Amino acid sequence: MIAEAYARRSNDIFAGDPMASVWLETLAREPDPGLVLEGDAIDHALAAMGNFADLVSPFLLGHSAGGRELAITAGRLCGLDETELRALRRAAFVHDLGRVSVPARVWQVAGPLSPGDWESVRLHAYHTERILSRSSFLRRLAPTAALHHERLDGSGYHRGCSAPEISVPARILAAADCYHTMTESRADRDAFPPAHVVETVVVDARAGRLDAEAVATVVEAAGHKRPQLRHPAGLTRRERTVVGLLAKGLQTKQIARALGVTTKTADTHIQHAYRKMGVSTRAGAALFAMRHGIAASGEFPMGRTADPS
Repeated sequence: MIAEAYARRSNDIFAGDPMASVWLETLAREPDPGLVLEGDAIDHALAAMGNFADLVSPFLLGHSAGGRELAITAGRLCGLDETELRALRRAAFVHDLGRVSVPARVWQVAGPLSPGDWESVRLHAYHTERILSRSSFLRRLAPTAALHHERLDGSGYHRGCSAPEISVPARILAAADCYHTMTESRADRDAFPPAHVVETVVVDARAGRLDAEAVATVVEAAGHKRPQLRHPAGLTRRERTVVGLLAKGLQTKQIARALGVTTKTADTHIQHAYRKMGVSTRAGAALFAMRHGIAASGEFPMGRTADPS
């Protein structure tokens, strides 16, 4: 019904001031009283947006939902709290909104893309960021949603971010999207066998492109044996978690509560991590965490932003 009305009146709709903002004009025409979504209704709306973006190609149907579930399971395995998981879930819903800015024919090309088409594909992450930035609520999802093609070594797109600029949730979404994409068919290829997919993301982690912990948890979340990936300075998985918490500004007692251990045990983990990293202060640990991709600059206390509720 809405599509039919638009088809009948499209000329009238676009006959106004060519300098006017379609975004603002649309918002101004919302019937009173304005509808404000809360709780699960927000998730339902974001899911609808992601599913709509997937309609740009038959090969993309279900992509956003599948990647979201993998990212959320991996996020739990990584130890994200419920607030962080909610933000990750919502970012995963809309991470590919920018696909609608790419001509539909590009997603149907059954062969190598031309330089121009490839540039259009690379820019879909930029358009995701721009779409989300129009809303004060949605823009808080952009630092996770729009960085799903970034890589820790700076080889990704669209910004070419490196480890210090990529948060843990964004790293999880990037690993989940990379894994899930390879399990799907595309116009130019069939889906890859599971063993090949696992091997590819593990190679990317060992090469420093994808976060090792994120890859390990994504592979585990997908139902495979967790790969053994060496962490920086030989830190154990628990010590890596501790260093990440130190980088966020948590004190020893707070770290103990987060891990569900005694303060003495938490302090032991901290001291072991200090020795392995070759540092003796929390500032040194935070700098190590940022340099080695254990924590992103935006996760430090002064850089944190409120989570959308």
